[in-house]
Amino acid sequence: MAIKAAGRVLVTLGALGLPIVGSAQAQAPFRTSLVAGAYLKSYGGFLQSIIVQWAPSAVEHRYRVQRATALAGPWFTDREFESVVDTLRRLPPDVPLFLRVVALHQVGPERWQGTDTTNVVITATPRSSLFPATAGVGTSVLKPGRITCKQSSPSTISVFWRPIPDASHYRVLPQLRSAPGTMMVNLATIVARDSTITIANLPFGNYRLSIEPQYDITNWPTLGQSLTLYGPAVYEVALTSSAGSVACQ
Repeated sequence: MAIKAAGRVLVTLGALGLPIVGSAQAQAPFRTSLVAGAYLKSYGGFLQSIIVQWAPSAVEHRYRVQRATALAGPWFTDREFESVVDTLRRLPPDVPLFLRVVALHQVGPERWQGTDTTNVVITATPRSSLFPATAGVGTSVLKPGRITCKQSSPSTISVFWRPIPDASHYRVLPQLRSAPGTMMVNLATIVARDSTITIANLPFGNYRLSIEPQYDITNWPTLGQSLTLYGPAVYEVALTSSAGSVACQ
């Protein structure tokens, strides 16, 4: 069965096939209750969040929420806590996630052991709601008019833009048209640590800068691994370098 949650998270249910510890009939609601839905506050961002919830265990009160990118694992623990609702954040878009919840029993001062597991797997596919920008100064899918240019000397200009949620860095892709009617040529990529760059001594010509957010996701898909993604260009700006001046257009 497939349902669509809040228009952007596709949820399907299927048998997980894990061994269950403790078979009391009272545990049936916990084992079959796991559901997921879209987290609406992540709308307008590249990385997404989803909400998972389940019925409480009849015998335990602490839970371990786990995710994987394949049905067979490996499984990564998102966190452990005493609640029946969790929000998984900073998820790459269009990547199916397999989710399960483990009920925990305390066996020591800081030790918790799994005693029961949901026997239904949820597959959730978060969809990005961030769209590419249109060329032009001040164009953004987030808020218009949030990119500015400031000339600090005859041949130096600084470009500022509104920070993108969840972005670790930015990749600035400059292109040059050396003469009217010629093709744009890709130049060396610029890495911006913050939401600004300063460019000095540009050769004469017309330039177009596309600004793409860089997302670094730790512990993905599992512990100790990491994933770097680049979102679509959310800002584009045109620059012109001529005798003694650099200007935004």
